[in-house]
Amino acid sequence: MTWWESAGLGLSAALMPGALQAFFFAQAVQRGWKGAWPLAFTPVLSDGPVVAFTLWALGRLPEAWLASLRWVGAAFLLWVAWRLWRAAPEVAAGGTDPGVQRSLFQAVSINWLNPNVYIFWATVLGPPVLAAWRRDPWAGAGLVAAFYAAIVAGSAGLLAVFSRAHGLSARWRVRLTRLSAALMGLFALLLARPG
Repeated sequence: MTWWESAGLGLSAALMPGALQAFFFAQAVQRGWKGAWPLAFTPVLSDGPVVAFTLWALGRLPEAWLASLRWVGAAFLLWVAWRLWRAAPEVAAGGTDPGVQRSLFQAVSINWLNPNVYIFWATVLGPPVLAAWRRDPWAGAGLVAAFYAAIVAGSAGLLAVFSRAHGLSARWRVRLTRLSAALMGLFALLLARPG
């Protein structure tokens, strides 16, 4: 695998529709670019423990742990979606702001509880990174750096586009926040689906 391929995987991961992107959308609509840009670093903050656990767990844990993670992740997504839905009018009207740190913690938790991140590292990026690392540690580190540079840049671009909606009327911000909450709920149901 080349650095360009790793960067391509990072960019596609940033732009692929999912629960994290739906959460980004809600936060960007509510906060605008200034309040949402730190969320672009969610994968950097969340993936270290995911990668370490996945590489350790390969071949050690039964497949049932992924099923358990799927249910916990789905429940957490539903909880976040419900909170977004309920808080949408108050936040759109300039009410209570839970703070960027809390939103960042929620984004990191969404990533930690998403089994797709573990599957991706176990099957797509983990094996080439380990192979490159065995040949030359700098090559393995380069693949990881290229992946995270691209995923952060892609996430920042996505947040910038989403933040354009922050200038809309309060009514539209409520609607868009609730749309993102509904999408998160849909992703939670898909995550909980067996198979």
